[in-house]
Amino acid sequence: MARILAALISVLLATQASWVQAEQLFESKGQPPLLVELYTSEGCSSCPPADQKAGQLLSRKDLWTGIVPVVFHVDYWDYLGWKDQFAQPAFSARQRQLKRDGQLRAVYTPGWVVDGNEWRGFFRGRAIPDAVARDGGQLSVERQGRRLTVDYLPPAGTDKPLVAYMTVMGFDYITEVKRGENRGLDLSHQFVVLNKQEMKEDSLESTDSDNKKQWKFDMPEVLFSGEDKNRRKAMALWVSEAGNSKPLQVVGGWLE
Repeated sequence: MARILAALISVLLATQASWVQAEQLFESKGQPPLLVELYTSEGCSSCPPADQKAGQLLSRKDLWTGIVPVVFHVDYWDYLGWKDQFAQPAFSARQRQLKRDGQLRAVYTPGWVVDGNEWRGFFRGRAIPDAVARDGGQLSVERQGRRLTVDYLPPAGTDKPLVAYMTVMGFDYITEVKRGENRGLDLSHQFVVLNKQEMKEDSLESTDSDNKKQWKFDMPEVLFSGEDKNRRKAMALWVSEAGNSKPLQVVGGWLE
């Protein structure tokens, strides 16, 4: 009887331990993956080719380890006759902030930002540039359900306030556009940002003497219910200095 009881206690303890272990762990250290941002709109007639180029990044062997794409749908073309269902004012606001910070010459679509800098090579048929070699420090994201715990150890010499950005993305969307500049087209979308959050350094959960930072994000429950419940999703998270869109370190991956 004692042996049976001991065995049952052992199983319970092991089960309890599994509950507190991370469901997923995303990590990136040293050379950061290349963060590629696309600003697009279903109401923009010149955007579908850019959406297609972004979708092609799904086949990259270094997806998430070498390149992390995020696609923001902006709302400032909705007045043309078609309301983009994925557009959010916050995404347009981010693009405008990039211009105020000097990272963009103008706010337009399709607009590409690669490694924090405006990239116009798309209009010349060029390939996305390679990442610039540098040490981005160590970034890890531990997922427990909808909660993400972010730990970041910046590289030496980083002394400015930091901001952590988190996005949840959806995939495999097809929209039948019935009005506006893209009327009659079926548009395919990948890496669609469904939710974006940011936290400044004054929102840190904790820090220590080694300059390690920690933030906590909660992914909205609505993204994991209803029609989107079984849709494949991914997470992208990066850390930048305040007022500078260039990412220090980047991490991304599929949400299981």
